[in-house]
Amino acid sequence: MIPVLVAAVCLGQMVFTSVQAQARYADKARLPMSFAPNGTVLWWAPRALALWFMPGLAAIIVLPMLALTLYEPDTFAGLLVACFSMIGGQAFYHLLISLTV
Repeated sequence: MIPVLVAAVCLGQMVFTSVQAQARYADKARLPMSFAPNGTVLWWAPRALALWFMPGLAAIIVLPMLALTLYEPDTFAGLLVACFSMIGGQAFYHLLISLTV
């Protein structure tokens, strides 16, 4: 039951963050998608793709990890690492967006 809760909170938080960002950047048609090491934007993507890429990727990674954890409980640490990595990656991406837009 705890792995299901962890996965739900992870994906729910990522969707909530994207919904908030969708409202925050409603006036922008395109958002930065890739950054160079010096901080310049390498390419831009449509706003919907830029904001929903990370939650979609998280679903592709977290849901199979959840299935594995339910089958083999010893893999719960991997689920936690995947969830924290996805949330951290999305938070860093949104920080980079706010610094460039």
